[in-house]
Amino acid sequence: LKGASLLLMLKHYLTKDVFQAGIEVYLHNHKYGSARSDDLWDSMNEITNGTLDVKKLMKTWILHKGFPLVTVIRKGKIISVQQEKFLYRLEPENWTSDARLL
Repeated sequence: LKGASLLLMLKHYLTKDVFQAGIEVYLHNHKYGSARSDDLWDSMNEITNGTLDVKKLMKTWILHKGFPLVTVIRKGKIISVQQEKFLYRLEPENWTSDARLL
């Protein structure tokens, strides 16, 4: 579920056409072989001609445990949005360097 959400966000960020072209390059380069997630990001970088470091962008999302919890509060015409890390259980094995701060 998290992977699908990340790919959908990336598609909207890059635009549908750029994302589709990146997927085509990825599939062509790795047909009949194995691949890692970095190979997908490299294919996206190839399509963006280095104008965007997709690998760096995606690693900020995929290497963190948990899901972002977004809270929206509306008071009249004022809307405030807050984001924090959500973990179902905060157990020592789920801790990251910043998890203890939540």
